[in-house]
Order: sequence, then structure tokens, then C-alpha cells
Amino acid sequence: NFLMGRAPETEFSLAALPSTMGQLDYEELEADLRKSNPGLSAARTRILLQENELNQSLRSGRPMVSLYANANYLNQQDDANFLLENRNFGAEAGVRFSYNLFDGGARQTQQQNGRLRVEQANKQLAQTELQLITRLRQAYANYENNLYLLETEQRNLPTFQLNFDKTQEDYRLGQVDATQLRTAQLNLNAAKTRISLRELEVRTAVAELRLLA
Repeated sequence: NFLMGRAPETEFSLAALPSTMGQLDYEELEADLRKSNPGLSAARTRILLQENELNQSLRSGRPMVSLYANANYLNQQDDANFLLENRNFGAEAGVRFSYNLFDGGARQTQQQNGRLRVEQANKQLAQTELQLITRLRQAYANYENNLYLLETEQRNLPTFQLNFDKTQEDYRLGQVDATQLRTAQLNLNAAKTRISLRELEVRTAVAELRLLA
């Protein structure tokens, strides 16, 4: 529930894991992380925003040429003063050229700050990517370790089952006492419990890997 962002009291059941689990591929997970991780996407967006601001500040120091056009139309009619109609039409168009000769160094300072922000955004992206890759490697190592331990416990389970079955048969024949039978039963239950716990650890490790990727 914690990993999925759900209410802690939400009830759910787990389907049984297959006897042989397919190994997640690290290269695919890392490729997905670099492509789709929201933290990296946000860092790339910040770079684009800073680059856009820098480009705007660079353009502000260039000569500006603008075109303009204007049209006026007047239609006047009068009855009491005998002027019944008067039409006027005017149009103009032109080109404006402007250039800021002196701004006290404000533009240069703005451009320097813009370059620094772009550089910082790129460094932040590299740092975020490094941190995420490190977390992914650690999570994958944890996943592999839990998967190995799960497979080991699953391989050992038949031994505990065989030991319990044999002890139970010996108990029926009077060759062992109830304490030995109970010990064999506890060992079998403990092996099954360890498998269940390892299955949960594997599920948690897979969920963490998916979240990072």
C-alpha cells in the first residue's frame, strides 16, 4: 500500500507467484528510466525553460525591426446642417527600427545569469540522473538477492516436506516421540513461511524497480 500510494488499511490479496519467475532485464529498466522517469522529465523541462529565457535575453540585445499598418475609415451623414454624406479613408504602413544603445550593463548581466541558470539546470539533470541510476542499481541488486534467496528456499522445501513425512511415519510406528514430530512440523512451517516472506520481498523489489523506471 505504501509503494502504491494507497490508504494503509486497504485490503488486498496476492496471487501465487509462478514456480519459475522471469528475470527482469536491467538494461531495459535503465533504458525505461532514462526515457520515462518523471524526475528526469522535470529536469529536462527546466533546461528548456532556462534556454528559452536565455534566448529571449540574447534577442533583446539585437536591433529590432517591426512592420506596422493602420487603416481609418469615416462615413458621416447629416440632415439638419444639409451635409448628407462625408466619407474619409486613410491608410498608412511603415517600418520601425530600434536599437538600445546603452542600458547600464543590465542586458549583459541578464545574459550571464541566463547562461549560469542553463548550466545549473544541466548539472541538476546530470546529478538527478546519477542518483536515479544509483538507486536503480541498488534496487536491482536487492531484487536479485531476494530472488536468489526465494529460489533457494523453494529448492529446500521438498527436503523439509520429506523430513516431516518420514518423521510422521516414524511417529506412527512408535520410533520417534511427539516432540520430534512437532519439531519436524515446525521446521516445515518455518520453511513455508520463509518462502511467503521472500515472495513478498520479491514483489516489493519489483514494485520499486517499476516505480524508478
